[in-house]
Amino acid sequence: MSGLRPTRRGAALAVASVACYGAGTQLGYGELVVIGIGAALVLVAAGLRLVRPVPVRVVRDIAPLRVSRGDPAIVVLTCHNEGRWRSPALRVADRCGPETVVVDVSRLRPGHSFRTVYRLPTRRRGLVEVGPMHCTVTDLFGLMRREQVGAASVTVQVRPRVVTLPATPAGSGCDLDGPAGDRAPSGPVMSHTLRPYVSGDDPRHIHWRTTARTNALTVRRMVDTDRWHTAVVLDTRRSSYASEEDFEIAVDAAASVAVTAATHRRAVTVFAGRRHLSTVDGGHRASVDQILDQLSLVSMVADEQTPAMLAAAVATRGRGALVVVTGVAGTADPQVFAAVRRNFDRTVLVRVGPEPPPGPPLPVVVVDGADLGQLGQAWRARVGS
Repeated sequence: MSGLRPTRRGAALAVASVACYGAGTQLGYGELVVIGIGAALVLVAAGLRLVRPVPVRVVRDIAPLRVSRGDPAIVVLTCHNEGRWRSPALRVADRCGPETVVVDVSRLRPGHSFRTVYRLPTRRRGLVEVGPMHCTVTDLFGLMRREQVGAASVTVQVRPRVVTLPATPAGSGCDLDGPAGDRAPSGPVMSHTLRPYVSGDDPRHIHWRTTARTNALTVRRMVDTDRWHTAVVLDTRRSSYASEEDFEIAVDAAASVAVTAATHRRAVTVFAGRRHLSTVDGGHRASVDQILDQLSLVSMVADEQTPAMLAAAVATRGRGALVVVTGVAGTADPQVFAAVRRNFDRTVLVRVGPEPPPGPPLPVVVVDGADLGQLGQAWRARVGS
């Protein structure tokens, strides 16, 4: 509660009251003294009218608290008069991100309620702070006002939009020798390497010959040879995009590729430029939530070299695909992709913009589109159906 304070009209009346009383006293005009005292009494009466808290309970309900970019997030505001008398008129101001929604609530009879609905801004990804909500009551003459907090702050997360895409084919058959490297996802299918025993390991995986030779418990590291790894690199360089909207579409595209891979039970590693965001083992709803939550906070940064941007992704190489999402101005040198694609079974370049940039052909699969719908159609035509 921020307390009782005069409005602009009340402040002007207070100044006039003091001026009239002072002038009447100095000049001997009793009428001015009476006017000054009367104005002061009106201010006091207006303040006494608002001394007690307003018996109106304000409830704000938001659904959903996680929303895709552009989808509706609805706020339901309910005001209920819990007093025994008709409540005064109420003005509710609720901060919704960069905007402030103002709702005027008329006088409510005892036991009656007022309900309204308004939408939150969801055109941009990120965290939208809703609140705090302030309720303001004024007296009948608009001289004094009382403010109180109606509802606490709530954070709504605006995530990237996601479209359904075909899973990225790796471009080669199943490797019966198992994935290369220790970063390959674990699984029950095939013994890949040996490692020291840790508490909780299945005793059936103990390698007794090595244990007898080293006098230390050693277990087989089992891998799933049918699990592909997908590395998604989102270009966050500001110079790669013609507009902020193109960057938002690029984030949507990266989220769509990563979520598609995760829902097909593939291990997914997501990078924003050189920054590693997450590595998840697909097949779980928590994996999808983790990808979307982290991509919802990505923003554009200063320029960096393309080889440095791809270096972290190449270092995570297991078996599978590399997908680079960038703008029409961020196309890499063909020689860079020629070197990178040798480390993956499949390399795809997704470019966001109104038209493909001129230049030599790239030695990778290229998907172009100006919006998420066009990118989805091009992905199905060039990558898989």
